[in-house]
Amino acid sequence: MTDRRSFLTKAATIGVGVALAAGASAVEHSSGEAPIMNDNNRVKLCLFDDFWLKYKSSTMRRWFAPQHFSHYCDSAFGGICACSLIPDKGSGKYRLYYNGFDPLNEVNCFTALSESNDLRSFEPVKIKPGNSRYPAHVIDIRDRGVDACEHGMRTFPIYDQFESDPSRRYKLTCYLRNQRGQRSNELQVAFSADGLHWELQHDMVAVRGNSDAVNKLYYNPRTREYGLIHRAAYVDRRIALKTTRDFRNWTGSKIILHPGPRFNDDDSITELYGMTAAWHDGIFLGVTVPYHMKFHEALQTSINGYMESELVYSYDGEHFMDTTNRPLVERPTPPLQGCAQTAIVDICESLDGTEYILTARGFNVHHSRAVPEMIRLQNGRAFGAAFYKIRKDGFCGIEGMGAGAPGLVLTRRLVLLEDDLTFNVNASCGIARFGIMKDIEQPSEHDQQKLQPDSSIAFYEGFSFDDCVPFRQSDSVDTVPQWREHQLRELVGKRVYIAVELKCAILHAMTFTARQEV
Repeated sequence: MTDRRSFLTKAATIGVGVALAAGASAVEHSSGEAPIMNDNNRVKLCLFDDFWLKYKSSTMRRWFAPQHFSHYCDSAFGGICACSLIPDKGSGKYRLYYNGFDPLNEVNCFTALSESNDLRSFEPVKIKPGNSRYPAHVIDIRDRGVDACEHGMRTFPIYDQFESDPSRRYKLTCYLRNQRGQRSNELQVAFSADGLHWELQHDMVAVRGNSDAVNKLYYNPRTREYGLIHRAAYVDRRIALKTTRDFRNWTGSKIILHPGPRFNDDDSITELYGMTAAWHDGIFLGVTVPYHMKFHEALQTSINGYMESELVYSYDGEHFMDTTNRPLVERPTPPLQGCAQTAIVDICESLDGTEYILTARGFNVHHSRAVPEMIRLQNGRAFGAAFYKIRKDGFCGIEGMGAGAPGLVLTRRLVLLEDDLTFNVNASCGIARFGIMKDIEQPSEHDQQKLQPDSSIAFYEGFSFDDCVPFRQSDSVDTVPQWREHQLRELVGKRVYIAVELKCAILHAMTFTARQEV
């Protein structure tokens, strides 16, 4: 069975999560250029829940954790934070944007850029001459010809694959600082064509007020809007969302996540320090940063505590749901970066498209009570970046254990709109088979095998498990199902159920373009 990497390229130019309207529509884009076409029915089932499933048997749901891979500290700064990792397929390198700062005084914060081939060694990218105040790999942000980052700023750059205007391919939000180090109360937008040289859009203000955590932009193909995840107010540790189509007109802030009862007891209190989220070819994946404190200490200071990270997801980019309610990654033991606190702030695909890379803001001291002695002891390694890896869409999987009857998974009824169905499945020690089924009102002798004798659905002719070319002793994040005498394009436009048989195999996800029929 073969992989079809072309689907990954196609997914970069079409949207969207679980939308119920069929057909393609034009994106109303901020640049005013020719619109990008997208499909409002792109779906990725990561199997976090059973909403899209009609039936499963002889299976168990398993959760998997990203594994620590490497870390990075920039010797040009005392510490780094707010990291953003962007794979650059043109150069074959990973671009790491981060905010370098002086941790002893928490001042002189500048956004720097370094690149790596392997996420183990990084080279600073020389962007400007540099001087005694900041090094040459600080990005160049101009405001009507003036260096806007001369006195420092904090940013979170993104690469926008949906943007049709090349001059706006890279985007960020930022707070400027003045000569006295005071931060502006306006969160502004900047664009860039190359990710090195940026132009501040002084008339585009996303937030008027102080949002002092990660301010993450992301594009929502379902609503054709940009979302900004931020804090509703200074030290208001809940997750708020604003949206825009043109970066000039923004909706009001809407709280989309806040800590519930599970976070708090008589001795402790937990707030949500921040969150990151992005579209991943059919689903929105995000990470929240729970911030744990002792209750009596929270009355003394609002910053005394430690951070962890938890995985969340959304079908529409606006309503996010929890997964395991456990830390996504465990804090490593000293001296690894993040041994005191690990706050994941970004998820991206690896350059080869087979893994997710999670970038964390790593702490080796607890920053709220980190006395200068402890920071100096770390010799520039108190605050850095840590990288974790996991199989693409490998956070969860449905396993057919192989003892007794094979595992079966069946989706709800869909209308298939494209022949782009792929499966993320690990059958390295087993077999997976795929089938396409239909409703039957009056069974006849010509109907193919049913999953159960009393079932009202049966396989389409030529699309049963027995007709399938088995996916045997193989592993792929995007395998294309094959049947011996028929092709999936024959069923485009028809009502279908997608069936999977698992023998000692794990199904991590299925991706397709379809409309669900409720």
